[in-house]
Amino acid sequence: MKPIKEDRRVRMTKLILRDSLLELMKKKSINKITPTEICRQADINRNTFYSHYSSPYDLLMQIENALYEEIRQSIEQSLKAENISALLLEICQSIVKNGELCRRLLGTLKQVIFPDNIIAFP
Repeated sequence: MKPIKEDRRVRMTKLILRDSLLELMKKKSINKITPTEICRQADINRNTFYSHYSSPYDLLMQIENALYEEIRQSIEQSLKAENISALLLEICQSIVKNGELCRRLLGTLKQVIFPDNIIAFP
């Protein structure tokens, strides 16, 4: 079964919510951020937030999962090619591409499970 392609407006809304959460995380920890603050930062309605996420933690978890999946795919592709240099380059490129996100996720290790996902990579 093919995955359902998201509407461009939905992708844009999720991107704005993602960026808003990351911006708020520069100032405070995830456990202090409310959906109302995210919505205010994103200039969207709370109903819109709740149509995509159940909480700020849910939003953060989906952000983490997307980054983890990107890194996992890079690692798998490089391992298939049996090229360790390419593997390291792919990982570094993913980290650079998602620099702000990595700073937020890895800078708050006690708040998130992202590092556990990376450590537990099969």
